[in-house]
Amino acid sequence: MATPTPRGLPWRRDSPQSARRYPSTITKTAMSTPQASQAQSLVERAMRAMSRHAAGDLPGAEEDYRAVVEQVQHIGLYAGFGALLLQTRRLEEAARWLRRTLALAPSRDAAIENLGALLHERGQSGAAETWLRRRLALSRDAPGAMANLGIVLTATGRVAEAIDWLGMACRQQPDNPGHRYNLAVALDKADDRIRALALYRHLADVEPHSASVRFERGNQRLLAGDWARGWEDCESRALIPSLSPPVKWATRIKRWDGTPMPDGVLALCGEQGIDDVLMFCRFLPLAAARVKRIILQVHAPLVPLLQGQIANITVQPFGDIAHADAALPLMSLAKLLSVTPGT
Repeated sequence: MATPTPRGLPWRRDSPQSARRYPSTITKTAMSTPQASQAQSLVERAMRAMSRHAAGDLPGAEEDYRAVVEQVQHIGLYAGFGALLLQTRRLEEAARWLRRTLALAPSRDAAIENLGALLHERGQSGAAETWLRRRLALSRDAPGAMANLGIVLTATGRVAEAIDWLGMACRQQPDNPGHRYNLAVALDKADDRIRALALYRHLADVEPHSASVRFERGNQRLLAGDWARGWEDCESRALIPSLSPPVKWATRIKRWDGTPMPDGVLALCGEQGIDDVLMFCRFLPLAAARVKRIILQVHAPLVPLLQGQIANITVQPFGDIAHADAALPLMSLAKLLSVTPGT
């Protein structure tokens, strides 16, 4: 099954209220009336951009930001625009505005934290760690920065320190499910599966609609030998874009319920990585015994390896299916067939 991964590093929004402490370079001193009016209009639009951002109107906020950001030197404006660009995944442009913010205000804590998150997203974990530690040196009253540093440390294999930071983030923000999820991931990677499972169970109660939480809880249940509930939880992977089947027909064709189809064709779709496919191929003989023919689609390098292994199974690379009476993701066979080590 897939290795659990932390949730993405959260960006932090710069507050429009705090931004007001930093004056714009545009003033009405010694200006003509038209100039003063234009300057006032720019300042008002800058403040509207940050207010729209705070209200969640990202398209409107971006429109206002872009209209004024090159004309008004305003630290809060730069920081807010950088945060919006990070939030909408335009990392290169976000980095430029966050660095511009920090050139003018080196201790701007939200900009420091956002730059750390951005660098981690770009795969620059060392630089991300440096900026996040710099943020925490300014103040330890920063659960978001603690959690972000914990995520970076988890990703780089330093799980003991990651657990410490994520634990502190949870204590400062006990109602934040994201911190608890990332702590559970770190505990899992440290092989502390009892505590990890306890956190996943708690999170499933807090976030009953979170597919990632249910999926990770399923992995932990399987490790603990709770096969029925573990396989059931792992079905939630279909709702996680990075784990869902790679072909559209996997959800378009009627789902197989295990009923024998002596004259029917079953389409099975490989999932996730090559190693996951190979692991779950052990269940193919059980499925092949219940149907006339199986079409199995997998990663192209696996086709010559698997072709011909079982007489009534045709192996193809991922693509379209001409006809099938039912379909199923390959990794769902274990649940459907009630597989346990004893069977």
